[in-house]
Amino acid sequence: MGISDGLDMTGEVHGHLTGWWRTVKGDWLGLVNYAIPYADGRRHTLQLTDQLVPGYALRKRDNT
Repeated sequence: MGISDGLDMTGEVHGHLTGWWRTVKGDWLGLVNYAIPYADGRRHTLQLTDQLVPGYALRKRDNT
């Protein structure tokens, strides 16, 4: 059972990659702006700016 008005973290969202940063371990982090939708389908989303996201969680958008 989930929270019906919580953030929907189950899918993928479009984002805007603004840069790459390297960690001391050699991993890559993308600096990304993106929005997370709510599970109840409301029009407003949680807008996130300049978030560091692990490179493995990012992929190039398919424009087809």
